[in-house]
Amino acid sequence: MKTSIWGRCALISIAFSVSSAQAESGFLNRSQIISAVAYSIWTGVNSVGNLWAVTYEPDGTMSGKAGNKSYEFVDTGKWWVDGYKLCSQYKEWFGGKPSCFFVKTDGNKIRLYNDSQKLVDEINLTKL
Repeated sequence: MKTSIWGRCALISIAFSVSSAQAESGFLNRSQIISAVAYSIWTGVNSVGNLWAVTYEPDGTMSGKAGNKSYEFVDTGKWWVDGYKLCSQYKEWFGGKPSCFFVKTDGNKIRLYNDSQKLVDEINLTKL
């Protein structure tokens, strides 16, 4: 099917508008996400009060630990960037389902936002 010049211009305009809106929101772009995430450790406390830590490697792999003095849960997975979103998928945690978030950083904090651009998590970030 042949697309008119006006149709192509409209598609380019839509794509540019979406990426411009993401940039104006302060979300990190692909290269900024990779720079912030690769060679880092994220730490926090989960909903049941256990400490957790996830190490993000530059090859797209990650490994995590969570628990307390009497038990420890470990898992591994992968991370990647899809447009303006950081995506990750563990083998077991979160049912092994992938999740993607927009990202902002502020010093040693990384903030994750859902598709509605609402803040869903703020995590401690340490660069290795």
